[in-house]
Amino acid sequence: MATTPAIRVIEPLLAIGFLVHILYGVKLTLENRKARGSARYASGKKTTGVTWASQNMLVLGITVGAFLVLHIAHFWVKMKLTGDPLLEHTAISIGGVETEVENAYALVNHTFSYLWIVIVYVVAAVGLAIHLSHGFWSAFQTIGFSNQIWRKRLTVLGNLFAILIGFGFSIIPILQYLFYQG
Repeated sequence: MATTPAIRVIEPLLAIGFLVHILYGVKLTLENRKARGSARYASGKKTTGVTWASQNMLVLGITVGAFLVLHIAHFWVKMKLTGDPLLEHTAISIGGVETEVENAYALVNHTFSYLWIVIVYVVAAVGLAIHLSHGFWSAFQTIGFSNQIWRKRLTVLGNLFAILIGFGFSIIPILQYLFYQG
């Protein structure tokens, strides 16, 4: 993946997108708290029409952000900045051309050989899924694309999207830990 030219373009755009999302999310949270004034969510009571995810988006965002820092430290920093002995060069065939690349698989294999790291990744993936379950339809509402009919549809799509992403990010470390050690 690191040899793909598109990655060099997508990586900085993704980083900028995350920063904009974080700043906009914090701004929106502060504006919502200010608009609500003293009428906060009732503690210990179920507020009608408000999901747990929507009440805890900032906490979920901070959790996902903390995981992202851990993920960047485990992989991106080692692959892009500091290096790692596990990243020894290996030859692979790309389009029939023998190409020398870093062995990123060895780093992934080693990282996911620790059960605590696998557990952290799975917990983070669940947190991300919960964050996305609210954030998906909420993003459409923010830009004005939501009404009674579409809100239900977007909620279902958002939940499906969240489950798919959460499962996808969980299954990689789980399978690596269970079946590909060695």
